[in-house]
Amino acid sequence: MSSAIDFAVRTSAGGTTYGTVAGDGSNFIQTGLGDSISLNVSPQSVLSYTRHGNDLVIELADGQTVTLADWFDTPPGVQNHLYLSSDNMITEVFLTDLGNGVLGADLSLAAGGEKWSPLDSLRFGDSDPVVAAVGTGEDEPAGMGIFAPALLGLGGTGLGAAALVGGGLIIGGGGGGGGGGGPTFSRTIDGGGTTTTITTNTPQPGIAVSGTGIPGDTVAVTIGNQTRNATVAADGTWSTTFSGNTLPADGTHTATAVFTGNGTTDTLTGGGFDIDMTPRPSPRPKGSSPTARSKIWPNMPMASPCAAPPNRARPSMSPSARPASKAP
Repeated sequence: MSSAIDFAVRTSAGGTTYGTVAGDGSNFIQTGLGDSISLNVSPQSVLSYTRHGNDLVIELADGQTVTLADWFDTPPGVQNHLYLSSDNMITEVFLTDLGNGVLGADLSLAAGGEKWSPLDSLRFGDSDPVVAAVGTGEDEPAGMGIFAPALLGLGGTGLGAAALVGGGLIIGGGGGGGGGGGPTFSRTIDGGGTTTTITTNTPQPGIAVSGTGIPGDTVAVTIGNQTRNATVAADGTWSTTFSGNTLPADGTHTATAVFTGNGTTDTLTGGGFDIDMTPRPSPRPKGSSPTARSKIWPNMPMASPCAAPPNRARPSMSPSARPASKAP
């Protein structure tokens, strides 16, 4: 049995409209440039994401499909955003083209609990109608009935990129999905697209790198010739620092973080760093530069400014050479 699904569309201008797809098997939602669309379903209800021409087709576990028309018909630099929301939880879906129209999905649970969020207009408080129609999977072996579509929705990555931890589905590979409203964690490194300059004039020169990940992950951060290790804490955050003897050598570097855990490994790129800790030579003391005369006549001795001028003999003239005196 297919259920009607509510949706919200927020345009690039900031206006939001709401609607419902009837649940009659095949449903279309027209999209525009820079739209953000939220469907009132949870990530576990999605069976697959596929591309048909410029359309995004989302197949749900109850057998119906939702087509976002012209989703991929966007110019360079313009991106549409897809969200899945239920029970006041909202998850952003990042799609990756795996070829032949098949799309992989990385999921990132949006932060909640703020007094106000720009995603509030896309957040649904109602439960997932697909879960209500299909069931929770409690009768399936190992309780994985409702999670199977979510794993298939990863574009074939399957269990190799996901693990059931404490009843919550944690997905690696740069994203995650939550099971039953549980926490979802994404692997990230802060500072992407930025460049920091560090020189001998920098007060307390050092580098702090941070991000998020799946709790228990090990993170190896490399900048230039230095590598520092960190472990993702229970709240999904990690950080490490480079300073003193661990400060990278001079040069232009980019931070990279290698995440390892839950049977998966990811490498992400962070910010850039221009490092120049080589001391500069001391400037020449004032007044020590060569004088103009020594540059022109380098071998000529310089006379003291107070020295008396040298005696010069006046030329003598013989009497015959002297001019005759004029008569008075």
